[in-house]
Amino acid sequence: MPESQSSSPLPFAFWIERQPDGRFAISSHPAKLRRDISTPSNLPVLVNDLKAARESRAIPEALDPYLLDIRELFSFTHPVSPADEVPVMLGILHGDFKAHTGAKALAQAWSLALKRFADWPPLLAEAVIQLLSAATPAWRALAEAIATVVMLTLDASPESGAQALINQLRPSYNRLPKREVHDPSSATPLDPDFVASILGPSGRCASMVQGYEHRPGQLLMTRAVTEAFNGSKHLVVEAGTGIGKSLAYLLPAILWSQSNHLPVVVSTNTKNLQTQLFEKDIPTLRQVLDTAFSAALIKGRMNYVCLRHLQRLLERREAEIADDETIPFAKTLVWLGATSTGDLDELDRVVADGGPAGASIRGRLPCPSDECGGRRCRFASRCLLQRARALSLNADIIVANHSLVFAESDENQTVFPKYHQMVFDEAHNLEESATRYFTVEISPMEFAIPLRRLWRAGKSGGTGSFADFRVALQTAASALPADTADRLFEAVNEGIFAADKVRATSEDYFRALAGIPNVQGPTTVRYRKDDLAAPAWQAVRPALDALFEAIENLHEKLNGILAETGSLPDPDPAAVLAPLPQLPNQTQWDEAVRALASSANSFQELLANLAFVSAGDDPDSVFWLEVFRSRPDRAGHRTLLGSLQAAPVDISQKLADNVFNARESIVLCSATLSVNGSFAFLAHRIGLDKLEEGRLMTCQAPSPFDYARQCPASVPPYPPDPSDPTYTQALSEFLVRLFRRTRGRALVLFTSYEMMRAAAQTTSPALAAAGIQLLVQGSGASRDRLTRTFRRDVSSVLFGTDSFWEGVDVMGESLSCVVLARLPFDSLGDPLIGARCDRVAAEGGSSFFGFQIPNAVIKLRQGFGRLIRHREDRGIVVIADRRIVSKNYGLHFRRNLPAPLATHRTEEELFAAADPFLRAPPPPEP
Repeated sequence: MPESQSSSPLPFAFWIERQPDGRFAISSHPAKLRRDISTPSNLPVLVNDLKAARESRAIPEALDPYLLDIRELFSFTHPVSPADEVPVMLGILHGDFKAHTGAKALAQAWSLALKRFADWPPLLAEAVIQLLSAATPAWRALAEAIATVVMLTLDASPESGAQALINQLRPSYNRLPKREVHDPSSATPLDPDFVASILGPSGRCASMVQGYEHRPGQLLMTRAVTEAFNGSKHLVVEAGTGIGKSLAYLLPAILWSQSNHLPVVVSTNTKNLQTQLFEKDIPTLRQVLDTAFSAALIKGRMNYVCLRHLQRLLERREAEIADDETIPFAKTLVWLGATSTGDLDELDRVVADGGPAGASIRGRLPCPSDECGGRRCRFASRCLLQRARALSLNADIIVANHSLVFAESDENQTVFPKYHQMVFDEAHNLEESATRYFTVEISPMEFAIPLRRLWRAGKSGGTGSFADFRVALQTAASALPADTADRLFEAVNEGIFAADKVRATSEDYFRALAGIPNVQGPTTVRYRKDDLAAPAWQAVRPALDALFEAIENLHEKLNGILAETGSLPDPDPAAVLAPLPQLPNQTQWDEAVRALASSANSFQELLANLAFVSAGDDPDSVFWLEVFRSRPDRAGHRTLLGSLQAAPVDISQKLADNVFNARESIVLCSATLSVNGSFAFLAHRIGLDKLEEGRLMTCQAPSPFDYARQCPASVPPYPPDPSDPTYTQALSEFLVRLFRRTRGRALVLFTSYEMMRAAAQTTSPALAAAGIQLLVQGSGASRDRLTRTFRRDVSSVLFGTDSFWEGVDVMGESLSCVVLARLPFDSLGDPLIGARCDRVAAEGGSSFFGFQIPNAVIKLRQGFGRLIRHREDRGIVVIADRRIVSKNYGLHFRRNLPAPLATHRTEEELFAAADPFLRAPPPPEP
């Protein structure tokens, strides 16, 4: 019998907290421990913060191998929980959902975790135990603990249990019937007054949603959305921060879908907003509305786990799973048994600390479209991608993302039902999202992924599609004609040689590309067809020709195998062979052949993309070479490599033709769409000015926030103009003085990594001495993890670049100061920006006032908007770029800010003006 959890001994535990002065406060359980203490080999040592535990150097050295962060333990007990704070995790483990702190609460969590493990299926426990047993003493202790509470079958064969384990973790689901979509021409209009009344001061939201606030801007927007749907028009609506734009468009979308049996697609640019809509806003309206409706969240196929790929990793884990990948893979198996969606973004939360190893596991879990067996797959009735798509095809409201909308054409509608109304939220990113989707790239990564999928040498005969096909061939050989089997064995060996040749020649080519600019470090160079005649480009030509030849040879080898198996899509009639007999391992054979066909398609696409970008002769595209440093090898060396990219200069006609003219009504909304009160810039960039007259509506719904009262904006007397070489040093010194005053609680937005890193290096020691933790983008933690840490640590400061200018939502005291280091002009060194400036100038416009200024204004407004997220928020915004007041063009920025901009003669004057807006003004400096 498994040992009762009540009789399980408690492990040692340490609770570590960083104090404002930078020192650590530490408590332990038991309360007193000898410095020379050692731990039993069958128990870990629990800590609330592994990094701090090691930094403190207060824990006996003998215990270090046994240290286990409670977050790691929680990722095994609650793999889909969004909790990211240890007290919350402990509350979930304790079952009372109250915040728990202290070493004793940590120690008690151990027996509570064992209760969770006792419910695991034996097959899952066995797989996890095998993986953990190859790791550190702390993980081995966890493996031993799991073994004590689960009745194991002790089956040592991974092949026999892999499919059974997956079948056990992922039960079959019932296939949904396809929904009926009505004719949009017979749609019944909605009553705008009725729709608005639901959100009004005495409506259902006010009476049913706790803390609901009536917002006039929200009513204005929801009326506009309703009228756009009714009139089959497109709508651009600038929804100021805080008006509740999500409810303003979701409510009419839901009522429209219900009244007319017509689905509505809602598309976002970020996954965070997708999650918010699906997990918060849609459930709110489900609570409010009398009518029932269905909603689905859908992403691209590469966001979902493929059970067949997972089975292969399980069956061949000795060959497939590296030593540093065992923990992320164990977490993946536990997550699979808990997830309801199979969405790999959930898994990111679980394996985030796995670094490259976690990313490697995640990258091998999804399945490309041409490798997917669809209904022929052995896991078809359990497939999480097909389940997500079935829910999407039958939903009233489908929450998607911009890239998926661009990828899904009407001719090949596999993700969305036929729809005529949609909403683009975060629409200020629409041009960038469309451009990114249509960009062609030839880079080391673009080769590494399909090559790894096809073949990688290693232990146990290598991995990839060639290895899988060889295994299938060995099993089927006795049932095949002898000459066919011989030819296929030989063809696989030749294919492996051809794949290795592509790998080697691609590496040679990317190294050769790095020599074209004749520089010693990373750089970017635009090029056109005429530039390729230069000696530097001609010197690369032999490497390019060798790569073309290698890819063509590999593609030919793959097609030869497919022809031999009768699987070539367009076979040569003269070369058609006799059909193969029914094989004893037909399912395994079919899957292996499909994987090879997928690889053939991938390399055919690579060949076409390589031809396109290396020719550089499309007048509507911009081409550029990027030189960068590779990841360090085992010796720590980094190599300069090159990549080629091509992007459309003007995306407006594609959007007009393929998006806006293809739908009855599209709503575009964001907090920042206008420049100087006009939508003309946006309309021109994304093709709205190409629509028929009368098809476009506009609306500006003002924010309910009183920015002048909640957050003054200031320009400091220092630092100097950003063109001054002393700017970064002066900015850094100013930031230290400012954050001592604010006691951290600040977000600094930079326009370049180089400036951010230099400022971080200068400010870090002084901030640490003041007890302020500095969080820096690019330091190893993900954007989401940095943001969560920033929310949790009220005395921290976060440095971020481009991606932090929008989408960061931190309410309350954790964020009381936003610093914009420079006006966010796009770099003219960016090839795409340069090409678009050239296009504007060629059309007779001013690239500076007609393109650069409007782009920078929109981004500045996004950055400013990070501070005030609620009516009760207060703080200060500092724009540390004097050009906003010293240059004539600064007027364009000043009149687009939501609050007046103040200048100050002295730094102390700025601080004095800011103090009333800081929630808890710090004591004066000694």
